[in-house]
Parts: sequence; structure tokens; C-alpha cells
Amino acid sequence: METTIQISVDNKLKESADSLFESLGYDTATVVRMFLVKATDMGGIPFQVSKQTDHSTKLGGWEGKIFVADNFNDPMDEFEEYM
Repeated sequence: METTIQISVDNKLKESADSLFESLGYDTATVVRMFLVKATDMGGIPFQVSKQTDHSTKLGGWEGKIFVADNFNDPMDEFEEYM
């Protein structure tokens, strides 16, 4: 049995996300499913969430906030095993 989830997002965000995911070989629905699988497997949001207090842009401002997996295939391998 399946269910449908609907969300509202800004048009530019949707277009940007669709373009990004397509460049990675996925569609947005698949990426959302991957997020939900990873979140339920981890028992939480699969990335760090924190209150951002400084909204200024500065060189290196993302340092320490973005983490890249050692193996890019790990998340997809886990998703394919789930499916």
C-alpha cells in the first residue's frame, strides 16, 4: 500500500532541486524517498540542524557544516537494499 505526500515549495526552489537531482540521475520523488528512508533508519534527521544566527555571507562560511560521505554510493546502496 502506498500513500501520497504533498508539499508546497517556492517555484524557484523546485526548479533548482529538480535540475540538481536530474543532474545526479534522480527525480525529486526518489530523492524525497531516500531522505525518508535514511531518516527512519537513523531515527532522526540525517544531517545536522542548528539555529543559524549569522546570516552574513563570508568566505568559508560553510566550513564544518557540510559533511561528505567517504563513499558516494553508500546512501544509494542502502536505498537500493531497502527497495
